[in-house]
Amino acid sequence: MSGNSVVITLPYSKTVVIQAFANASYLQRVSVQPQGGPTTVWSGGGFYSTPLGSMTITTPAGSGAGFPVTVTIDHSSDGGRTWSGSKLASVPCDVMYYSTIIIGSEDANDNTWNDATAYVTWSQLPAEAVRSSRTDASLRATPTSSTGRA
Repeated sequence: MSGNSVVITLPYSKTVVIQAFANASYLQRVSVQPQGGPTTVWSGGGFYSTPLGSMTITTPAGSGAGFPVTVTIDHSSDGGRTWSGSKLASVPCDVMYYSTIIIGSEDANDNTWNDATAYVTWSQLPAEAVRSSRTDASLRATPTSSTGRA
């Protein structure tokens, strides 16, 4: 837990979905800035995971540590006239070939850590699965039995 920004490192050559939600009475503002790209900003308020915005980015080809994206979360207690940085915590979660980075924020002192949340998700098959997978054409050409199963 540090300031109101976190830099996440995404894999190269992937389609990544970023979504943000609000769970607070204060206005929330989530900014997403891919390295070298424009900043996307969503703001709003509400409870029960009110959607603030979503986007899809495709990371460039590359090698090395990965593609950095900065996520910043702020809040406003005066209707958006002034903004203060929220406290952030983030955690990666991998389930088989599906990856998520969850970013939670705290705008006051109630320790809910859900005032604004951002979810960064992508799928990544291992190289051996990609090499051995059938193409769409071969899947369409697979005969089915009378039960409808392939």
